[in-house]
Amino acid sequence: MIRKFSLASTPPVAGTTIPLSGSPYDLLAIPGSPTSIALCGGGTAQVTILDDGVARPTIVGSGSVFVTKLAAGPAGALFGYDGMSSAYTFSSYATSASGVTRLSARQGLMGVFQNDIHYSQGRIYADWGEVIDVSNPALPVRAGKYAWNGIVTPRSSNRIMMLTEGEGAATDSLLLRILETDNFTQVASLAVGKGFSGTISGAADLFYIGGDGVAFVSPGLQANHNVFIFRSPTIAAPP
Repeated sequence: MIRKFSLASTPPVAGTTIPLSGSPYDLLAIPGSPTSIALCGGGTAQVTILDDGVARPTIVGSGSVFVTKLAAGPAGALFGYDGMSSAYTFSSYATSASGVTRLSARQGLMGVFQNDIHYSQGRIYADWGEVIDVSNPALPVRAGKYAWNGIVTPRSSNRIMMLTEGEGAATDSLLLRILETDNFTQVASLAVGKGFSGTISGAADLFYIGGDGVAFVSPGLQANHNVFIFRSPTIAAPP
């Protein structure tokens, strides 16, 4: 099930519960529509949109294309990735008031079960370094690949950031890389610190919070997951 919460008060107040016939693999808010979410999984519907818990009539069934990760693109577009099977299919979808239709499903653009996808400026950036040009959602093409893997978040029109494991012998350190988007090279790297249990394998959800800061979730040495905020003038510097 999915439960709505109101953030108007502290602590948040639990609201409507939305029943599902199965557990979703991923869900995300639809930009510009505060009561709508897209999800993959959740029973027979592989990709669907709910408006206040009510499914739009047109859904994309599972068929032979699995989707375990979703990313919201420009208005009217969604993107998906199959991190369940070795097909590693990358798919794109058109959305409308009636629901979801598949535009494309391609193999060979991305790989690795643990991958995740993030949209920015007409491209999909993957945690394992792949960059997919989705300026035409019906015809996605590989634009390039970074030499590192980690957790990605967009920074600006020509910069992304990637949280990776630290370099050298240290097994408990993390590194924030600032990467440019034209030639897929590194602009700068910043040591985030040590004392992270499991390093990048336990970290999740890197976000650019504006100005000179990023936030991410990671376990510390006691294996307790915490939210960390890391700041540096170098983060604020990229155009």
